[in-house]
Amino acid sequence: INEALKQQSTDVEESVVLKAYAKKKIICHHCSKPGHTWRKCELLQREEYQQRSGEFNDRSGVNKPQKRFAKARVVQPGSETFAFGASDKLVKQWVVDSGASAHMSANSESFEVIDKPRASTPRTVTVANGKRVSVKGIGQCRFSCYGPEGQENEIVLTDVLFVPDFDMNLVSVSQLVQKGAEVLFDEKGCTITRG
Repeated sequence: INEALKQQSTDVEESVVLKAYAKKKIICHHCSKPGHTWRKCELLQREEYQQRSGEFNDRSGVNKPQKRFAKARVVQPGSETFAFGASDKLVKQWVVDSGASAHMSANSESFEVIDKPRASTPRTVTVANGKRVSVKGIGQCRFSCYGPEGQENEIVLTDVLFVPDFDMNLVSVSQLVQKGAEVLFDEKGCTITRG
C-alpha cells in the first residue's frame, strides 16, 4: 500500500509539472504573454470593463484598438455569399479569416468610401443562423493593426462588402493573397506582409 501511495504521489507530481509546462507554452493573442489565452486575459477583461464604463485604456486618453480573434468562415458558391461566425459583436475589430471569400464589414464608420453594390456584387449574405442579410454597399476600409514589437501598421482593404446586419468584420485571406500579400498563421497569431 505504501508503494502504491508513493507511486500515486509521483504521478500527481509529474502531472502537475507537465500541466505547468503545457501552460507556459500557451500564448495570449491579446497581450502576447504566456500562460493563458485571450479568453482568460486579465488585461483584456480590464480593457473591456474600462471601455464599457467609458474609461480610457491609457494615459493619453486614447483608446487602443484591441486585438481579438474569433472563428468565422465565408464561402461563395455562385452569386450568394455565406458567412458562418462565432462572435460577441466584433463590429470594431477585424477578424482575419482564411475561409472568407470576401472582405466584409458591419460598421459603416469603417468605410472611407462606400458605393452602391455593383452588378457583380452578391446581394445577400447567409449568416450562421440561416438568416439572409442584405449587402448594402461595397467600398474601401482603412484600419490599424500592430506588429510583434507593437509598431502600428495601416491596412487598406478594397472591395469590402457592407453588411450592416452582420455582427463582425472579416478580412479575407484569399483576397489579400490575390492582391499580392503573404499571410502567415502561427501560434502567436497572423502576420500579413506585402509580396
